[in-house]
Amino acid sequence: MPYPSSLITATLLTALLISGCSTTSESARKAEENWDAAKLYEESNLALKRGDASGAVHHLETLQVRYPLDNYAKQAQLDIILAYFQREEYDYAITSADQFIQLNPQSPHAAYAWYMKGRSELARTKGLLDKFFPRDLASTDQRLIYTARSHFEQVVKRYPNSPWAEASKLQSASLLDELAKHEFSVANFYFKRGAYVGATNRVQALLDNYPDTSYRTEALELLVKCYNKQGLTNQAAAIQAKLAS
Repeated sequence: MPYPSSLITATLLTALLISGCSTTSESARKAEENWDAAKLYEESNLALKRGDASGAVHHLETLQVRYPLDNYAKQAQLDIILAYFQREEYDYAITSADQFIQLNPQSPHAAYAWYMKGRSELARTKGLLDKFFPRDLASTDQRLIYTARSHFEQVVKRYPNSPWAEASKLQSASLLDELAKHEFSVANFYFKRGAYVGATNRVQALLDNYPDTSYRTEALELLVKCYNKQGLTNQAAAIQAKLAS
C-alpha cells in the first residue's frame, strides 16, 4: 500500500530539518575551535545578556580550559559564578566563588564572590514550589540563613568600600530580622500551648541575640504575658516600664 504523499513530504521535511540542525551545530563547533580568549569571553557576555546561561557557562568553561593564564580567564572565574546562579546551579556557583576567593585572596573582586555566595546560599533554601507558593524564611532551616548572613557579613567587614558592601549590609539586616522572627514564632508557639518557661527562654534568647530588630517590642510584650502567667508580677512590671519608656 503506497504511503500518502503528505506523510512522505512531512518525513522529508523532518529529515532536512534534523540534517540542517546537525550541520549548523557542527559548523558552530568548528568555528568555536578557532576562537581566541577574547572571542570566547565576548560570546559568553552575549549569551548572558540574552539569558542563555547554559551557553555562557559553556564558553566560560572552554575559555578557562584553553587559556588558563590569559587575563580573560581570571574574569571568566567571576562571570561563571553568575552564569551558574542564573542556571540555578547554586552549589556550582558557591564552589566557583570559593575557587575565586582562594586563588585571588587579595583581589577587590573577592567582595563580589562573597556576595554571590550569600545570594546562592539563600537561593538554595527555595525549591521549585516556592516559585509559586513562597515560603516564609522564618520557617526554613535556620542554619542556611546563618550561613548566608555570614557571607554577606564578610563583604561588609572585609570590603566596606566595595560596590557590594551596601547591598550586603541590607541583606544581612534583613536576614537578622528573619532570625528574630523565627525565635519569636517559636516563643509564641510555646506560649499558646502553656509552656510559659520555654516561651520566656526563647524570648530572652531573642532579646539577647537580636536586640535591635523590629521584633524587640513584640518580644517584650510577650515577655510581660509570660511573667504574668507565671505569677512573676514584679518582673512583668519591670518589663512593662521598659516598654513605656
